[in-house]
Amino acid sequence: MKSLPTLIHSTALAMLALSLAAPAGAQPRRPAPEPLMGGPWELETEGGPVRVSILTNDLESPWSLAFLPDGDMLLTERPGRLRVVR
Repeated sequence: MKSLPTLIHSTALAMLALSLAAPAGAQPRRPAPEPLMGGPWELETEGGPVRVSILTNDLESPWSLAFLPDGDMLLTERPGRLRVVR
C-alpha cells in the first residue's frame, strides 16, 4: 500500500496530466470553465480514501509541480512563471 504523501503526489500529478492531455491544436479553443466551488470532496480510490481540495483557481496553463519537504509545492505555468503553493 502506498504512503499518503505518495498517494497525494500521484493523484495531483494525475489531475495535472489530465488537464494537459489534449495535444496542442487538436481541438478549437473553448472558453475557460467556471471556477470550481465548494469542496473539499472525499473520493474513494483503489488505494483508499482521498480528500480533494481546491488550492487555487489563479493559474494559467499549469505545467508541472514538485513537492517540497515541508509540504509546499513548486508549480510552473506554461507562460514561464514559477509559483509556490502553500
